[in-house]
Amino acid sequence: MILPNKYINLSESLLGFSAYVTFILDTPKTLDEIWNSYQEHIKIGNYPANNNFNELILCIDLLYLFGLLEIIEENKIELSTKSP
Repeated sequence: MILPNKYINLSESLLGFSAYVTFILDTPKTLDEIWNSYQEHIKIGNYPANNNFNELILCIDLLYLFGLLEIIEENKIELSTKSP
């Protein structure tokens, strides 16, 4: 589920979904705003897989673990400006 394989394509894997989440985070957003943005992208067909909210939480955790996200005021999440 984390990595794509012959049964799970890239858009269904956490790795691919995490990359798309970084695309959505063009401005700092709360978790609900990220989810709503993702749902809008699904409706207009910008992302081929329909992931659930639990997978979004795992993506946020994965990106935070890699040091790619920061949590700022009012529980907003933004892409990290620090170099790893």
